[in-house]
Amino acid sequence: MPAQARVFVLEQGAPHPRDVALPPGRHELRDCGVAVDFDGARVTVSWLGFFPSAFLLPSPRQLQRGRGLPVEPSDRIAWAGREWKVLPHDLPGDQGAPARGTSLNEREQGTPVQAVLLLTRGKDRGNFLRVRTSPTSLAPGVEVRATLDDEHPADRPALVLHVSKDLAQGAVQVDDTPVPPGSELPLTAEQRLTFAGDDDATGSAVVVCG
Repeated sequence: MPAQARVFVLEQGAPHPRDVALPPGRHELRDCGVAVDFDGARVTVSWLGFFPSAFLLPSPRQLQRGRGLPVEPSDRIAWAGREWKVLPHDLPGDQGAPARGTSLNEREQGTPVQAVLLLTRGKDRGNFLRVRTSPTSLAPGVEVRATLDDEHPADRPALVLHVSKDLAQGAVQVDDTPVPPGSELPLTAEQRLTFAGDDDATGSAVVVCG
């Protein structure tokens, strides 16, 4: 199937992060103090000129106005004491999507973690859910949780899918394999979840990172 390239800009360490998913093109993100240029595969960022200066981490590189630096998979943007993670990804399929996707659970409490569930069907296509330390509900009886412990620090959480015992057999699938009701299943990047319910709770999601 054709795919639409997207880049996620995810704020780290904020109670209510300002997250956004962008299509190819040039985007001035004043909340980040930077401009993001995305050609569908390569991401570069440059400073917008607003005080203070912006940096690309982890090896600090000061951004310049009008001159983009390439973003590597592990890089973060730092500006005004805040940080954002940049994640390129392909949105599966050829259906339309909003020009700027937004986090559907941006007001949820909990420490933000490095995980995104991208909605790929239905009215929320192109928007996304970011998993926090509080459970993220995909549909009634279908939750994803981030497990944080000594083996899974905050920047690398383990994602676990929880399926209620009250759901019908086959109502939830991961990579076309049914998940038995009443079970839990670890999730990894690029896995696809499908879940059946009423019209507003039927859809699919892709784990962008985990």
